[in-house]
Amino acid sequence: MRVMGKFRRKDTAPAQQDLWLRPEEIVTGPHNAFYTKLAALLEKVGFTETVHRICAPYYRLESREGGRPPVDPAVLMRMLIVGFPEGIGSERGIASRCADSLAIRRFLGYSLTEETPDHSTFTVFRRRLPLEAFEALHA
Repeated sequence: MRVMGKFRRKDTAPAQQDLWLRPEEIVTGPHNAFYTKLAALLEKVGFTETVHRICAPYYRLESREGGRPPVDPAVLMRMLIVGFPEGIGSERGIASRCADSLAIRRFLGYSLTEETPDHSTFTVFRRRLPLEAFEALHA
């Protein structure tokens, strides 16, 4: 392997081996963290059921023929909630933070191998729901 100065040339570096871990070997972080407690609180007040009830007239939970399945509106509302304690003002930033945090993935109900919703999904979500629906969700 040739080395130029302090840096190894990329074309001569050995290829990285595939990384295989059993799910039980993956670090999940503390389970008494903020998002774990928030998830328990939301469960206690029936958050998911409330979101589904309010969004039902505007949102289909089943996919259309040939289309990809829609994202659960309760997940999208949880993602929007993440923006407040994290101090993130943009949908792109929220989506990025949700994708790379183990605690937030667990809060949303996503595993490490599942892709979290893209920021563009928020745009569709906001357009689909009238202001009255968002106000009802915050009441």
